Amino acid sequence: SIRSPSYLFFLSVAVAFLYFVVVRFDIEPAYIWSSLKESNPLHLSMAFILHYTTYFFRGVRWHVLLDNVEQSDRRPPGILHCSSLILISAFINGITAFHIGDPYRGILIAKKTGRGLIQTLGTLIAERIVDISVMVILLVLALILMLAEGINAPNYFLTLTLLISSTLGLFLIAIWTLKTKLLSFVPKLLQSVFINFYRGTLGSLTRMHLVILFGTLAWLSEISRLYFVSSAMGFSLNVGLITFAALSNAFLTILPLAGLGFAELGIAELLSQSVSKGDAGLIIILDRAISYLSVIIIGAVVFVGYTFFTANRNADQSPDIIDAPKLPASENL
Repeated sequence: SIRSPSYLFFLSVAVAFLYFVVVRFDIEPAYIWSSLKESNPLHLSMAFILHYTTYFFRGVRWHVLLDNVEQSDRRPPGILHCSSLILISAFINGITAFHIGDPYRGILIAKKTGRGLIQTLGTLIAERIVDISVMVILLVLALILMLAEGINAPNYFLTLTLLISSTLGLFLIAIWTLKTKLLSFVPKLLQSVFINFYRGTLGSLTRMHLVILFGTLAWLSEISRLYFVSSAMGFSLNVGLITFAALSNAFLTILPLAGLGFAELGIAELLSQSVSKGDAGLIIILDRAISYLSVIIIGAVVFVGYTFFTANRNADQSPDIIDAPKLPASENL
């Protein structure tokens, strides 16, 4: 609910963060307004459109991941359906902590298709694995371009990148090579849960050319958004710096509270190596207006519309199909 204490708390934190950026980088409100009036509307429109193409590309990728899990009698929803659920999860992540929007969309898909919830949640882990893998590769390329231009990356971020990447690698090695041994430590009552999670995670990682292609397109849209935001304000930034800053922001959102904008402070410091601190803060505020504020507004509309449509459709369906899907014994939780 919009009036709920949790929503008001996280919204107030987000507003406080934007205020902190304005104060920290000494940005005059008059300067913000004059810069917006002088900005390039075409480039701002491109930044807005590119941001929402990311949800389409991620929707295609999630559709492929769901389809990869071998359940021919339970086809995944369409691409637009998957894309709308990803936008809804981004909206929920934006007003809450701990990324609860991600499991929420997994629950919605499991309920709609009759798939096992654990297996569906496994596809979300696979999605995150692909995201981080592609992100790390692009970050390395961006870092090389930055160093060639004499721009230094923050040591804390390089350390965090190495830590998260190593953790991901160890997780994959453990679950891939030690499946049988790990299963022996799982109580028999939970073994079917483990197997379904395993199938959902690694079983969805086939047709990797499509999974990686649409994952990469999503990240390129994120990078292009920041490029057009800075370009709209009249700044020409190094390609490596733009790429590193955009992906760093996304990479830091893996942390539970980063969706509120804490990551942007470090990104603004990074951009200030090429522009003034005030201009760096201005770029971040405008970029956040597109990637956060607009998602809260548009995501809320999509969420209400989806909830209303689903409620009406469920009223016309048999409760056995919609509210209580009958799952195979191996997938009951």
